[in-house]
Amino acid sequence: MKGQAASFSGDIGCYTLGNAPPLDMVDTCLCMGAGITQAQGLGLAEPGPIRFAFVGDSTLFHTGLPGIVNAVYNRHDIVVCVLDNATTAMTGGQPHPGMPRTLMGEPAKAVNAFEVVKAMGVDFMERVNAFDLTACKTVAWEAAKRRGVRVIFFEGPCINLVKKGPPCVITDSCTNCGVCAKKLGCPALAQSENSLAIDNTLCTGCALCAKVCPFNAIEGGVSQ
Repeated sequence: MKGQAASFSGDIGCYTLGNAPPLDMVDTCLCMGAGITQAQGLGLAEPGPIRFAFVGDSTLFHTGLPGIVNAVYNRHDIVVCVLDNATTAMTGGQPHPGMPRTLMGEPAKAVNAFEVVKAMGVDFMERVNAFDLTACKTVAWEAAKRRGVRVIFFEGPCINLVKKGPPCVITDSCTNCGVCAKKLGCPALAQSENSLAIDNTLCTGCALCAKVCPFNAIEGGVSQ
């Protein structure tokens, strides 16, 4: 959204970390599910800017669905970004209604969040691999150009749910420009005055840093 008038409403979850540098892209944060409703309020108070709202998959079930119902019913103009990491990561990885088991480990009938939201009659819906940056940007821009209630499911399992892959490696092509660290805010990336390093104990091998590096100076990791 660089160069575009837009606001970004969040709520309480691991994605609340987006309010801090280097991401610095959460304008409002009140409580679980409030990003969706605050985006609607901002749109009424000041029509024109694109109103984005962030919500996790667990929070969507907990308090997010009524906000989307209200947006559809009252014909609001918002983009809801569901950050679906297949768990309740904020508070320890508990299951939620979208998972095939209960908190006690018993089998359960998983509720398909995508189909539930689709049944509400939103104007635009897409799902995309959260580790595919090109696809994510394409879908986000397509949603931004439209009007009405748009919902994007960015799907990528929490690192606590998947096996850690081989760490990424910085090559001699690195210029220490810091683009990877500034764009991602990844805790495995450590930049000093003279160099950039990857902490192998923290790197999960997602290779997002390699995808944003303008000099192709990062290798390894796993293919997403």
